[in-house]
Amino acid sequence: MSNKLRVIIIDDLPSDRDELRDIIQYYHRDIAIVGEADNTKDGWKLIEQGGIDGVFLDINFPGKEEDQGIALAHSISKLDNPPWIALMSAKDNFAIEANPVNPVYFIEKPVDKYRVKEVLDTVHRRHKSMES
Repeated sequence: MSNKLRVIIIDDLPSDRDELRDIIQYYHRDIAIVGEADNTKDGWKLIEQGGIDGVFLDINFPGKEEDQGIALAHSISKLDNPPWIALMSAKDNFAIEANPVNPVYFIEKPVDKYRVKEVLDTVHRRHKSMES
């Protein structure tokens, strides 16, 4: 039985999902990527299945406001036992919009291994304090 943290990646750009997946798989063997989605509707379906510890969520998606990452983050934050959220965007002004959903971290794109490490270090600290 594995005690890896289970995460999903929700991002419309395949290259950004690939980059984040590569960083996690290479540097963070204690994390299991259990799903990926290229839109918020499919991402929500993955979250509804349960068993997710965290979500790497892009903020900016093509389409209507209700299809944006911030809207999904608000829905996630209303769950009884929500997974942690690491919001990602190439536009730093989205960080202000992210505050109400209390993300673990905001990652500015392009994603790099140091930012991902900061996020996962924060997640591990919070996870350990919850177990105590």
